Amino acid sequence: LEKIGRLPNEAVGESIFDAYSVIPLILENIRAALGGQQRAVTVDVGGHSFDALYTPVIDDSGTVVGVVGVAHDVTDRKAAVDTLGAVLNTVGEGILTVDRAGTIIMVNQTLEHMFGYTQGSLVGRRLSTLLPPMDNAMDGSAVETQLAAILGRRVEMEAVGTHNRTLPVEVCFNEMIIGDDTYYAGSMRDLTRQKEYDRLRDEFVATVSHELRTPLASIMGW
Repeated sequence: LEKIGRLPNEAVGESIFDAYSVIPLILENIRAALGGQQRAVTVDVGGHSFDALYTPVIDDSGTVVGVVGVAHDVTDRKAAVDTLGAVLNTVGEGILTVDRAGTIIMVNQTLEHMFGYTQGSLVGRRLSTLLPPMDNAMDGSAVETQLAAILGRRVEMEAVGTHNRTLPVEVCFNEMIIGDDTYYAGSMRDLTRQKEYDRLRDEFVATVSHELRTPLASIMGW
């Protein structure tokens, strides 16, 4: 409370709706918890960022009788994440991070544009949304096995963007261990132009080879 300009003693006996009347996001989640829903949210207040969890207190009859709210100051972590995001958005390749179950937890703007998604709309989706070859098993075991098999290697795969648009990509994943959790950071490069260039080059070489052979065949026949 002190970080948002309040003292604990001042809040005792005050309605929570009065105490946080100028912070609609907090009130919204408290109302949801009073309705029986547990809510987790990041709230920015007074220059600080907090991860807050609001849990309904339910008595033996199933009636919600209150709400327990817990908040942790994550200002430094959020600043670090925002800085990292700004750096990743300058990278020319698509970058994403998934957890062991194959759930996307972070992407940069390049990847969103590559696949035609709006900002933030990929977070929380399965990796198989973009890479169908990655198994969509709910327990994530198959995804983890498949990622482990290609770690550190650049592999060509067929990806799928919005409106079922397919595109060839080169992917590379590496393992990250943060605390007790394992994540996979991946890069993706759209090979569409490269494939088109290769096709035109092959057609050109084939045409030139044919044209060079044709006069020689005429001379030999003459």
